[in-house]
Amino acid sequence: MAVAGRPFKIKGAGFEIRKNPEPAGDVGKPQNLKVVPNALEGTVDLSFDKLKGSRLNFIEICENISLGEWTPKATSTKTKVRIGGLESGKKYWFRVKGAGINGNGPYSDPATSFVL
Repeated sequence: MAVAGRPFKIKGAGFEIRKNPEPAGDVGKPQNLKVVPNALEGTVDLSFDKLKGSRLNFIEICENISLGEWTPKATSTKTKVRIGGLESGKKYWFRVKGAGINGNGPYSDPATSFVL
């Protein structure tokens, strides 16, 4: 006996009713990007708030923000990322954007740090 479209019969039989899927929506702008020098030479730690709908985060780096020349540096599924291979004593700028099934979201506000 088919019960499709008859939620009262499904519930009456003790089964859960599956929720209708909701659209994923757009990925928002990453918030609270922080860059902190790590004790390891040439390394910084980035962190930012979790992005709803993001499946992958793109991290970009810039050595001179007034020129606006951003270069891809890393991708991650995490909200805490260690970036290495940087020149000690130098100041770097970072920004992050998320990507989901509906495309890429906007970039975060840039954050900066000197590298130890």
